[in-house]
Amino acid sequence: MNSRAWPMALLAMMIAASASAQEAWQTEWSQTLARAKGQTLNLTTHPEDGYEQTIDEFKKKFPEIAVSIHAAAAQPTAVRIVTEQKNGVYGWDSWWAPIANMVSTLAPAQAMAPIDDYLILPEIKTLSNWNAPDYVYPGAGKMIFVHTYQQEMSIFQNASVKGSKPFTRAEDILDPVYRDNIAMREPSALNAGTLALSGLLRENDLEFIRRLFFDQRPIVINNPRQLMDSVMNGDKMIVIGGSGDVYQQCVTSGACSKVNALPIGKYVISRGVTVLKNAPHKDSVKIWVNWLLSREGQEAYVRNWAKYNRNGAASLRKDVAPHPNHVSSIPDYATLGRYTLASDSSGRDITDQIVGMYNSYKEKAR
Repeated sequence: MNSRAWPMALLAMMIAASASAQEAWQTEWSQTLARAKGQTLNLTTHPEDGYEQTIDEFKKKFPEIAVSIHAAAAQPTAVRIVTEQKNGVYGWDSWWAPIANMVSTLAPAQAMAPIDDYLILPEIKTLSNWNAPDYVYPGAGKMIFVHTYQQEMSIFQNASVKGSKPFTRAEDILDPVYRDNIAMREPSALNAGTLALSGLLRENDLEFIRRLFFDQRPIVINNPRQLMDSVMNGDKMIVIGGSGDVYQQCVTSGACSKVNALPIGKYVISRGVTVLKNAPHKDSVKIWVNWLLSREGQEAYVRNWAKYNRNGAASLRKDVAPHPNHVSSIPDYATLGRYTLASDSSGRDITDQIVGMYNSYKEKAR
């Protein structure tokens, strides 16, 4: 073969290899879809509006798959999954939710499967298609695929309560007027209270947190609904670790005109999907995770999330536009490491400091 023939031969080989690879994933997809018909898919999700509505679009797209949905808070869901698996029960296929408890509870228990084993579509596996590709797989290893990073505010003030003052900076929360007038989620585990306090710690220092506990004497209300009720009803001036979805429902109803989400203590939560260990329906769960992370699935998520929530309707996919009203909740993808990441091991040092300070406060308050 002469020297001029080599480039043409190499090009032909490359084209053939590319065609072969394309045929391989298309064949795998077709075969998986055929096997998934008639299967069940057992999903567990967080009980916020937006999740189930997105899953409804999946059900319409793949009506031959019988989808069962269980919506529950993250912490009890994680405990339930681990407990069931320890007893040899593997009933769940996939969990789609904020991923902090996947990282903190499921990962140490080895309760998840490598999600790469379930990905078929090249548009998902090509990480250059995603913003912040280094953060698509969190610190738990390739067990979880993150599709959304969202800045969150979960410190709320009822400005109508007598004595309340306008907030101009985080230090305002230390004003004596708020002593005995703050309620919070107990910061003894990964929850919105711990994370909001972690955001305050990043903005200030540990002495600030010590003063918040010891000088302001916040009370603990662990029920999210009751916690938000305490500020919405004016029983407390401020709550730390309040529920964004409860707040949104109140705003939508017109009953929360005087309750504000304070721009302090911000942190970043992650939404993602995992396949659970020994998933009973391997073909239907492959169809599910590939659809959810596809362009079509992420557009469905953004569309449905925006209908019911005040922020977070954005995808890490570069080809999926965020909802225009939710752009302000998108963190700077180029500098994610500077935020308190609720789901990443990089945030554990700061949350551990919060838990340690709270335990010291609780001990001395007895």
